[in-house]
Formats: sequence, structure tokens, C-alpha cells
Amino acid sequence: MELNDSDIGAVLQSGILGTNRKVVVKILRDSNAFISTFLPGQLVCRSGDKADRMWVIVEGSLEIFGESQGRSIRLPVTRNVGEVVGEQGILDKDETRKATVKSGGITRVVTLLQSGVTKISSPKLQGKVWKNLSRVLSQKLAQATQHRTQVISAGIDANNTIDLFTNEYARRNLKTYLEGKDPYKRVKSVFWFSDVVGDSVPGRGV
Repeated sequence: MELNDSDIGAVLQSGILGTNRKVVVKILRDSNAFISTFLPGQLVCRSGDKADRMWVIVEGSLEIFGESQGRSIRLPVTRNVGEVVGEQGILDKDETRKATVKSGGITRVVTLLQSGVTKISSPKLQGKVWKNLSRVLSQKLAQATQHRTQVISAGIDANNTIDLFTNEYARRNLKTYLEGKDPYKRVKSVFWFSDVVGDSVPGRGV
């Protein structure tokens, strides 16, 4: 389905591909980005799924869920028009989803596949995509580090906080991050943690 002006406007609002309309339109076209539509409550992705795409919301909303004792629990995170979900799926080909995402209503999103980005013929344009995604990662890392400091300063038990939100795999990953044992897992955990605390919107302190 062809993207309309409103769809392109939402992508520009997100900032995930930059703010130059002409450049963004070319990136979307060259990467074969497409529109996906979800019905209320429809599953977008499940925790543990292969992460190979991201979504920019152009209409409606997406809700993020964690797992506790095998049950799906909605986290205090809802993404709305102009916001991005799943950008980690573009950066790491071996990444898996850390949370389940469902549609909050009739929702339309621009879907961008990792494979689509790698097919962009212009090295300059492809470089812009990776640069913007890296910027998002950097902002998330800074924001999550700040939030971690606030949590520790407030004397909150990190283990109890983590247990409220997520599944066993993500708990292990985030605990490793909080304890500072493994730099690689620290970076991966930033994505999940920043989604939980609601700090992953480009241009808003991600």
C-alpha cells in the first residue's frame, strides 16, 4: 500500500529517519517500507520473536506488554502517532523481542524491515539510517542510565522493580545491566528498560 502525506508526516515527526522530507521519502521508497494495519487487540509481535523490523505509528496506538509467571501484563507504556516501536530489530540481526506488542485500537503503521534497509542502493542514504538509529540508541542509553541513577538514589530495590515488569530472560539481562557485569548485555538491555519506563521517543529525550 502506498504511503500518503499523513503517513510520511508521522515518520518525519518521529525523527527516526531524519527530518528532511525529500530524504525520508527516498529512504522509505528504496527500503520498500509499507503500511500495516492492525485491529483492536491484534498481536503485532510476541516476546521472544525474531526482531527484524520496526514500526512508526501513523494512526491509532500500540501497547507494550511484559510477562509475569507466564501471563501477559500490560506495562505502563502506550505508543501513539509519530512514535516508534521495535527499532532494536533494525540494529541487531540476532535480536529477539523483549516484550509483546498489541494494537490499542485500529492502528496503521509504517513497517520498515531490516532487510529493506540493507537493500538501499545509496551508501549515503543507508548511512543516514544507521546514523539516526545509532543516535536513538545513544539517547536511550543516556536516558536509561539517568533513570537507573534516580532509582538507586531513591533507595528502590532494583530486583523488585524488575520483577514487576518482565519475563525471566529479560530479568536476567536487565539485572546484568544494573550490576554492570557485561557491557554487551548492558547495551541490549537499554532498549527493553527504556521501553518500560517510557523513554524511547526520538526527539523527546529517548
